[in-house]
Amino acid sequence: MKRAAAALVAVAAITSASPAFAITAQTDGVYAKTFSDNKRIKVKDTKPDGHKVKAHYYRSASPGTKRVLWNKRGFNKWEKSGSGSRIFKIQACKEINDAPDKCSGWRP
Repeated sequence: MKRAAAALVAVAAITSASPAFAITAQTDGVYAKTFSDNKRIKVKDTKPDGHKVKAHYYRSASPGTKRVLWNKRGFNKWEKSGSGSRIFKIQACKEINDAPDKCSGWRP
């Protein structure tokens, strides 16, 4: 009886835990998304306009350090980061030469 109760409590704890949802950000020509329980990020060039794209992001182990993942591979290609601590905020950007980059808002 005690084992059954303990198993029921364990199952309830596992199923009630909130799942890790991906964080996404996009703007004209770029899409960024976290994956692997928000421990990695990927960025894709979604427009064949010749502009490089990038994702800015912050990790929980170094919350004051803005990181950048560049994708210089071209249209319809993904670039992926390595794994690390949980990513909690991202931004998608398209590089514009001699002008400010076009970026999405920050996404939690």
